[in-house]
Amino acid sequence: MVIGLAGNQNCGKTTLFNRLTGAHQHVGNWPGVTVEKKSGALLSCWFQTMEAVPEVVDLPGVYSLAPFSQEEQITRHFLLNEPPDVIINVVDATHLERNLYLTLQLLQLNCPMVLALNMMDELQRNGGRVQVSVLEKELGIPVVPVCARSGQGVDVLIRKALKAAAEQALPPVEQHGTNAAAGRYRYLERVVAACLQAGTGRSHRLDAVLVHSPWAVPILLGCLAFVFLTSFGWPGQALTECFSDLLQWGIDRLSQFLARAGVAAQLRNLLTEGLLPGVCTVLSFLPPLMLLMFQLNLLEESGYLPRAAFLMDRPLRAIGLSGRSLIPFLMGFGCTVPAALSARGLKNPRERRRTVALIPLMSCGAKLPVYVLLSRAFFPHHAMGVLLSLYLLGILLAVLAGFLAKRFAFPNDEEPFLLELPPYRLPSLGNALRELCQKCRAFLSRTFTVILLATMAVWVLGNHNFALQPVHALADSMLGTAAGWLAQFVRPCGFGNAAAVAALLTGLLAKENIVSTLAVLAGGGVTLAGLQAVFPSGLSVFSFLVFVLLYPPCAAATVTISRELGKSRYGVMIYGAYLLLAWTVSASVYQMGCLLGLG
Repeated sequence: MVIGLAGNQNCGKTTLFNRLTGAHQHVGNWPGVTVEKKSGALLSCWFQTMEAVPEVVDLPGVYSLAPFSQEEQITRHFLLNEPPDVIINVVDATHLERNLYLTLQLLQLNCPMVLALNMMDELQRNGGRVQVSVLEKELGIPVVPVCARSGQGVDVLIRKALKAAAEQALPPVEQHGTNAAAGRYRYLERVVAACLQAGTGRSHRLDAVLVHSPWAVPILLGCLAFVFLTSFGWPGQALTECFSDLLQWGIDRLSQFLARAGVAAQLRNLLTEGLLPGVCTVLSFLPPLMLLMFQLNLLEESGYLPRAAFLMDRPLRAIGLSGRSLIPFLMGFGCTVPAALSARGLKNPRERRRTVALIPLMSCGAKLPVYVLLSRAFFPHHAMGVLLSLYLLGILLAVLAGFLAKRFAFPNDEEPFLLELPPYRLPSLGNALRELCQKCRAFLSRTFTVILLATMAVWVLGNHNFALQPVHALADSMLGTAAGWLAQFVRPCGFGNAAAVAALLTGLLAKENIVSTLAVLAGGGVTLAGLQAVFPSGLSVFSFLVFVLLYPPCAAATVTISRELGKSRYGVMIYGAYLLLAWTVSASVYQMGCLLGLG
């Protein structure tokens, strides 16, 4: 048995899906979070013993069955070509009339259906009330008031859904209103007037200050600045130093234990000079990264991020995009992969492709350890300024690229900006922590798989020649030989040595590998003396950071971008464009710095 969850965007489908299946799919207080069909087995606590466990399918949110965007096509295809045994139509009770338009279309699919009247707690908190019996009589299907976040009413909902599927209880065949949109809305006005007592919300009062006042943009910039400063300033720095000292203490104790245990020197060196310093250096930057993600989760839960998209619509219009592009860009500061997937919510295919192509210019969280490590080592009194300049440089280059595309390639390619503003909600600490744990788990998973293997490979390749004999100089090793040949191409950028190029090569797999590679090649640590052997000056370090900012994203992001652009050749073109951009800007920064006497 298959249970399909269908409804408008941001009506709580994924929250209900997580509760029914025990999954931990990402939820957010803004439209378009779900962009792919997801499925899971119904937990046994929700149903009696059955021959087969029911499957629950979470569909991307749609406003009608006339598809415009890519995720809406997924929902339409599933409902028409792979119809479930029963549809649970999730409806936001605080926006009843708009949500019921899709309900009227779903009723015509001749499929058993139950209506889940979600967010009843918010409606009641604002003084609203729904007469469920009147709504059931008008629609001819079971209507169940629920609160997916707390689980209230979910047991009744699933019981009625399973009963409707077992009995093949089809909706009535009569038409509600007419097939025309105007007729449906006239019918819905009458139904809603008969069954809904609307409350008075507070969102419009907050929007008067946060969206429509002269203080709206300064407040937005202040919020983002606060997030940035607390993540990368004193709190994040203090947490990083404490965690780094703890990890180094553990490495020292392990080294002493292995020496007393008589472990072979080669194996001991692999662990204490190769694997552990590389992995632990990456892990030491987990606290500020998690602090950044936690604060963005709170902003997302509150409903403020869609307001930020609304405020930035006019500036983004100047570069051929719309306010909806802001959400993928903001997600890009966390990870490029989900950011590229979230761009599916953009209706205009050209805008979607341009947004996906520009997302790598937003410095993802994986680049943060590289920025923090080198800026604090070489610019201890100006580390915050260096970090800020890198983030701003990526944003400015995205603006410039978008402006050129609008000016020369797509001068008249604009569409109206429509975005549903969700209600303000007090952020759920539990949801924010669950999202944080998921991201932390993903970070640790990559650290102890891809980065661990890459660190081991770097140590072996950097300490042995092609005859697998130990060497003492990097230039004599396999890695040094290959990287030394490539180093001649980046000498104009100021860091034309084997160690820096080797770090960039491993960074193509995962950006955190840059830190672990430098830790290994700098002599089992990331001391200033070890890093100065790789980078001769502060200017060469800054040029290297610019190159890291702009050169192609990690392997997973590259594959995702290529897939989202629709053709593999587009992915190859983007990859080559970012390599050329990184070399050009980095070389320009270094050469101009040398002319100004900064080298």
